[in-house]
Order: sequence, then C-alpha cells, then structure tokens
Amino acid sequence: MNAHFPQGELARSEAYGIVSTQNQYLVPKDGTPLSGLIQDHVVSGVLLTLRDRFFDKGDYQNLLMVALPDFTSPFKVLPPSICKPKELWTGKQVIFREGQLLSGVLDKSQFGASQFGFVHSCYELYGGTMCNYLLSALGRIFTGFLKLYHGFSLGVEDILVKPMADKERFKIIAEGRDCGLEAAADAFVVKNVKDK
Repeated sequence: MNAHFPQGELARSEAYGIVSTQNQYLVPKDGTPLSGLIQDHVVSGVLLTLRDRFFDKGDYQNLLMVALPDFTSPFKVLPPSICKPKELWTGKQVIFREGQLLSGVLDKSQFGASQFGFVHSCYELYGGTMCNYLLSALGRIFTGFLKLYHGFSLGVEDILVKPMADKERFKIIAEGRDCGLEAAADAFVVKNVKDK
C-alpha cells in the first residue's frame, strides 16, 4: 500500500477531491460503478430477502436501528406482511416499483459494483452522497443480520489441516514432482532422472 503526504495546500485540496468517495463512484472511462458491497454482505443480503425469512416486531425494529443508528428523526415503519396470528415482517417487503425489482432476492447484481443495479440507480437519481448513505446503511443492516440472527463463523480448527489430510497432500505433491521430472526427462531425452 502506498502512502501519500501532500506537501502544500494545493496538493491537500487535490487529495481531498481524489479520496472523496461520493465523487469517485463511477469509472471515468465507461461509467460503470466502482463501489458496492461484497462477500459477507452479499450472503447476508440474499439470506435476508429469502421468501421464508420472517421477523417479529422487535427483530424488525432492531434491524432498522442497526441500519440507521445516527438517524434521529422519526421514520415511517412499514406495516407487517402477516398480521395474524402474530405480526411478522419479511425480507420480501423490499419492493421497487416502476419496472424495478418487485420479487426475487437482493443479490450482488442489485447492491454490488454492477451496472444498472439498485445502488447504481440511487447514484444516478440522487447523487454520490445519498449513494454513500445507502451503501453504509445496507452494509450495517447486512452485518447486523449476520451477527444477530444468522451468524456463521470460522474457527481456527476449521482451517487447520488434519494429519491424515496433510499426509495425503504431501503424497500428491511428491507424485507431482516425480511427474514433472519424468516429463522434463522425456522432453529432453534424458535417462535415469529418478536415480540422480
């Protein structure tokens, strides 16, 4: 990673413009998006908007507060999708109108760095500042959903190679080395390579 230290006021001003993410959302050459959510956020977005995902009122409001922690004004809460026997909200209440997503799951094509997705449309309609707010809110709600309701984790034991698998790995590597030597010997017409 490189570090740049602006040496004067003009350089400092230029650096502020360059690192301003709200002004650097699109690639200059073809206008495709640079920013978007990735990896765990994509998984969480898909899981959150699955057809069979339901939340009670407490969970729904908890997710809203995770997504908008600095929002102090009152905001409108959507009515539940199921009223009886218990009020339940669902991820399927993410509804776009006027030719936009009405059903299906939200995935990388909608909030990733992809052209004509939800985030790109928000940038085109409302500008870079709103796009940054949207990406931040989506990132927070997806992270909160994973932490609170559908966490998956990886421990050290999950990534350690077991002794039997390690022996098999060394055996395959040794066979690969022998195959490489034999192939080189055949190519250059050399005999008795294994003996040396």
